Amino acid sequence: MKLIPQWRSALRMYSIQILLFIAALPAAWEAVPDEIKLLIPLPWLPWITTALAIAGIVARLVDQRSPEQRKADEVRNEVDGMSDAAVADRLRDRADR
Repeated sequence: MKLIPQWRSALRMYSIQILLFIAALPAAWEAVPDEIKLLIPLPWLPWITTALAIAGIVARLVDQRSPEQRKADEVRNEVDGMSDAAVADRLRDRADR
């Protein structure tokens, strides 16, 4: 098994946050007063957990990089494999815009 390159920032990932929330639900549910528990119908509980799990899957697929990180990755990918002269030309073109 190999960890993802961003494993150190896992707690900032939406999918991890949602999964941690799901993991904490049973303990949190026990702490909820009975009066509030009565407001949520019992048959809804599995559906709420399922919806949160689906949200975790969707969150895993969302690009969570900041706009600056996306731009830096775009530039890095653009200049990969280019000669130094081509990179210099591209930088000059960007500066002229």
